[in-house]
Amino acid sequence: MVHFMDDVQPIGVDIDWIVEVVNELSAPTRRAAGESDHELAVPSGAPSISQQLTVPELVAITNSWFEVFTADNIGRVAELLNSFIAAAPTVTTVVEVDGALAVVELYSNSVPASDQLLAAGARALAATVSEIGSDRIGVCSASRCLDVFVDRSPKRNRRYCSQLCQTRERVQRYRSQHSTG
Repeated sequence: MVHFMDDVQPIGVDIDWIVEVVNELSAPTRRAAGESDHELAVPSGAPSISQQLTVPELVAITNSWFEVFTADNIGRVAELLNSFIAAAPTVTTVVEVDGALAVVELYSNSVPASDQLLAAGARALAATVSEIGSDRIGVCSASRCLDVFVDRSPKRNRRYCSQLCQTRERVQRYRSQHSTG
């Protein structure tokens, strides 16, 4: 059992949730999908701290994370992530949980919830980029999509957010090549 002091709290953010929430809430992805006027819903699996935030605050955070996926070089990725992390200093501690060690980032309750979530997501993005490289996070190459993705393919060559976008692009290319215009 892990006990935390009353004035600090841990936040865990999963990279897959980041991808999903950026694709659902960020302004660029909604615009590209023609969903700017649709009602927004936070995807399941959200860290509990996100319940303290308004939808506009969550949209602002996802817009910031979106910038990381569109950064054109590793230096820009590092600059963005460092700026997000600097907004919410943490206390790092190592704890024993069920016989294993875990590194836990603890945020003071005096840090705004939006900064805590932004920084926690930045740490998850940094861990992912550190593990697989900045060239393996990106934005869909489909002509009418700006959804983001993490490339976990063995060939390291993913260009689309989904099989659906890839198929649509292939069909569109085929039709344009074989049209009798």
